[in-house]
Amino acid sequence: MLRSCRASSSSLVEPARHALSVEHLSRRSFSTGKFKLQQAQAARSSTNITHQPRAGPRYDRSLPSSGRQDRLSKLLLELAFERKSRKPTPETLVNLLRETLSYIRRFENDSNILSTPLRHSTPLSVELVMAVVRCAATSHIDLGFEGRELLHEIAVFHPELLPSLLVTAFETDHYPASLISALIKMPTPTPSLSQHIFVLCESLKRGYAVSPSLLRDTMEACCTWGNPRLALQLAAVGGQTPAHAKEIDAAMREEILVASAETGFMEGLEIAWTHASSTGVFAPDEGLILRIIDVAARNSRPDMAENALKYLDSLPVKVEPRHLLPLVEAHLNNGSVLAAVKVAASLPQDDDLKLDDLAPLIRHISDSEIIDKVFYHLEDLHRTGERLNVVSVNALIAAAVRLNDLHRARAIQSSFEDLGVTPNMDTFNLLLKGCVTMEHRALGDNIMSEISKAGLSPTQSTYEDMIALCLIPREYEDAFYYLEQMKSLNLMPSREIYRRLLEKCQRNNDHRGQFVLEEMETLGYTARDGTRQSQP
Repeated sequence: MLRSCRASSSSLVEPARHALSVEHLSRRSFSTGKFKLQQAQAARSSTNITHQPRAGPRYDRSLPSSGRQDRLSKLLLELAFERKSRKPTPETLVNLLRETLSYIRRFENDSNILSTPLRHSTPLSVELVMAVVRCAATSHIDLGFEGRELLHEIAVFHPELLPSLLVTAFETDHYPASLISALIKMPTPTPSLSQHIFVLCESLKRGYAVSPSLLRDTMEACCTWGNPRLALQLAAVGGQTPAHAKEIDAAMREEILVASAETGFMEGLEIAWTHASSTGVFAPDEGLILRIIDVAARNSRPDMAENALKYLDSLPVKVEPRHLLPLVEAHLNNGSVLAAVKVAASLPQDDDLKLDDLAPLIRHISDSEIIDKVFYHLEDLHRTGERLNVVSVNALIAAAVRLNDLHRARAIQSSFEDLGVTPNMDTFNLLLKGCVTMEHRALGDNIMSEISKAGLSPTQSTYEDMIALCLIPREYEDAFYYLEQMKSLNLMPSREIYRRLLEKCQRNNDHRGQFVLEEMETLGYTARDGTRQSQP
């Protein structure tokens, strides 16, 4: 990783053919300052002075004073004179860096007064710093602590200098926290973030003093970029220093925990969750709790999901099915169907809870033996005072229908009163689908009678299943009865129902097939969608 940094620093430390001399930099300093002042004067002359504020134009105040410009140029001339006659002193180089930093803060930091050509050329300050570093390297001058600190501060404004300073810091065994902070605060993409983490780990390994807030900022940057694993590794390294314990504790409760939950990093979530919940000051919000439950469910950890749900009691939040459904999935992934059934049966009964929400539970009830175990478990829950919801019992019927076990599905429906639940339209629609699959017309008629006695309104699915059931035997007159009844309730039959009716009429040479075809076209179902396309 440092190889590329050393490569970039070689052009900075070693003299380059095209490098500007110090004398040239001195002349450029004078000409640049003169050019800027001329720009400001031209702007003032082209503006109506009577309309200007008394304090003068805004950009005039940001221009460096002539004394500051003369001081920088004087230092450049002094450096040029010393290089001609004798070895420059460290004080001269440090003073030049100090004035360069002041030049950056007062001049280059204001983009409004820079002309277009200068904005796209190499800044004067960068050339000055390169000249100082080359001069110090060729003359074997140690800039000392102050000089290196000035270099690091300048690099904050010009990040392109940071890789070279990084190599220099390792080679001189001087690695201050200001350089680390500059590296981490750079708005760079993820690969550079990995380099910053490497730098911080190297500093901790070498025993350099790193501020706790800097370690926290680094871990926060890792989590922001979606790398909680790296943040966790930094926490492990920094945890060896007692001074970092407080910041690591805060990062565990906040950044690492949240980032692990968002990225599904189970190892980090488990460690951060254990640490955060043991502090006694952990107060997650509802969004974080839901993310933790979701990750725990996908990783077969119902214990973590249950612990996270306990924090809902301290929030002004009503427990809803969306909070508990991931816990059902967690138990199923952990291999405990009965535990999942217990949670599903205790879900709050409201309009948001649908049969599709328990689709994972239906898939896990994979044979008749499990159906019996779940049914007995529901009976035990009811005896102990648990209030069951109808959706969980319907899920058991759906599992039986899925296994083509219509006998068990009908037995479960007959036991609704014993379980303390009331059947709804989903209950009867599930049974009707089982009747269609098993071609049990008589049971279908009984179910339609029970729907009428229960005072429920048949749905579109109810009528379509009854039409499909009536089309199974040779006599299919009732299919047209249910079709007309369906249309009288403003329920539009699907294309599939019309297709089945048309097929039946064509097989039996029934002239009503023509009326069915015309009605299909009236509703927008073209003949191409019917049976004509499938016939040879």
